[in-house]
Amino acid sequence: MISGLEAAWAFFGGVPRYLVIDNFPAAVAGLDPLHPRLTRGFLEYSQHRGFVADPARVRHPKDKPKVEWSVPYVRERLFKGGDFNGLAHLRTEAQRWCLQVAGQRTHGTTRKKPLVVVSRQVVALSALLRVDSGRGRIVR
Repeated sequence: MISGLEAAWAFFGGVPRYLVIDNFPAAVAGLDPLHPRLTRGFLEYSQHRGFVADPARVRHPKDKPKVEWSVPYVRERLFKGGDFNGLAHLRTEAQRWCLQVAGQRTHGTTRKKPLVVVSRQVVALSALLRVDSGRGRIVR
């Protein structure tokens, strides 16, 4: 999970300040509807990256961002009929496809190009922090 988030931060060039997450066991320990608890590891990760993780309420699909609607689109347009030579090739092709195909189309609901919308939102992302391993300090 964290490697997927790290890939997203690198792709978008930053980390959001607020992130709604699904209630997956690696991040949420206990499904208390009023006071969900993050696992220690995910809490430490979110604090390290500087975002607030907000678990969606169980069985309240409208609480989650509309990201799940994109899954069928990706499955039908990227994967269907695709021929990938391993995971690294798939990742490269997926990134190319996002930038050159999916991001350039006119979205059916918003009537805007997704890359234009995302580029405006990237300004709101906090800087992606990384540790300079040679000096052991955090750099931007």
